Amino acid sequence: MHLSHLPEPSRAIILTEFCERCAYYGISSSLQLFLRSYLKIGSAEAIVTVNMFSAVCYLSPLLSGHIADHYTGKYQVILFSLFVYAFSIAIVTILAFIYEQLHLNRFLFVGFEIIFFILLIFLGFGYVYINMYYVLWTGGIKGNVFPFGSDQLDEHSLSYNDQLKSFSNWFYFSINIGALLAYTFIAYLCQDIAFGIGWMVLTLFVFSALFLFWRNRFYYRYVPVVGSKLIDLYACSMLAWNRRHSTNKEEENNGDDNDDNGDDIELTEKESIKHWLDKSKKENGGTFDNETVEEAKQIYKVFPFALYQISYYMVTCSLPTFLIAQGC
Repeated sequence: MHLSHLPEPSRAIILTEFCERCAYYGISSSLQLFLRSYLKIGSAEAIVTVNMFSAVCYLSPLLSGHIADHYTGKYQVILFSLFVYAFSIAIVTILAFIYEQLHLNRFLFVGFEIIFFILLIFLGFGYVYINMYYVLWTGGIKGNVFPFGSDQLDEHSLSYNDQLKSFSNWFYFSINIGALLAYTFIAYLCQDIAFGIGWMVLTLFVFSALFLFWRNRFYYRYVPVVGSKLIDLYACSMLAWNRRHSTNKEEENNGDDNDDNGDDIELTEKESIKHWLDKSKKENGGTFDNETVEEAKQIYKVFPFALYQISYYMVTCSLPTFLIAQGC
C-alpha cells in the first residue's frame, strides 16, 4: 500500500519517527569519536559510555510505556519526550561547539588555559549528565510511537490488516532510512567538518519532529487509558503462582472432602486449566478475565525470542564501537 493511502496522522507519525531515529543514530554513531577527541576519554571508557547510551535507550521504553498506559496516555508522553529530547540535544550541540572552540587552543595565556581546563572538566560532567537525560526521553518516544501510530487506523475497517501491515513496513523503512542518513551524511559532517555542525542538523531534525507531531494533534485518535499491561502481567502471574497448589474443589467445599460432587468439580477444573496462568481466571477462582490471562500467555510465549534478542543486540551494539576502536 502506498504511503499516501495511509491516514494523515499515520504519515505524520512515520515522519516523526524518521527524524527521531536519524537524531539517535547520528548521536550514537559519532559519540565515541567525540568522547575520545575532546573529552580525552580512553577507548575502553568511550566504548562503555556508548554502550550504556544504547542500553538506556532500549530499557527506558518499559518505564515510558507504563506511564503512558497507566497515567497519561501515549500522546502526552510522546509530546513531552520530544520536547525534552529537542531541548537536550540542543544543549548537547552547544556543548559540542564549545568543546571544539576550546580544542582549537586559541587562548595563549597560561592563566586562561587553566581556567578553561577547569571549565572543560565541569562541562564534561554536565555533558554526560545532559546526554543521559536525552537518552532517557528517547525511550518515551520509542516505547509509544508505534502503538500510537497503529491506534490511528480504524480497526473496524475491512482494510485494517492491510493498513496495519503497510504502516508497519513504512514505519521501519523510515527507521532504516534515518539510520542510513545518520551513518553517511551526518557522520561525514561530524568527522570531516565539525561535530557541532553535524549535531546542529540533528537538532533541526528533532525540532521538525516535534512540530510535525504537535501540528496533527487535532486529527489523532486517542485511545482511553486502560491500565498498565506490566501491572496486569505481574499481578496475573503472582496470583496464578500463589494459587498453583489450590483447587476449586477445596475453595468451594471449604475443605470438605465428603462432597458427592467433588469428583465432578475436580474433573471440570482439570479440563479448564491447561496452563499455569489459568489459575488466575475468574472461572477458576481467580480475579482476571479470560482476555487478560490470554494476553499474559502471549507475552510469556515471546520470552524465548526476547532472550535471543538480548544476545543479538549485544553483538550488533558492540560491533560499531569495536570497528571504530580499530580504526581510530
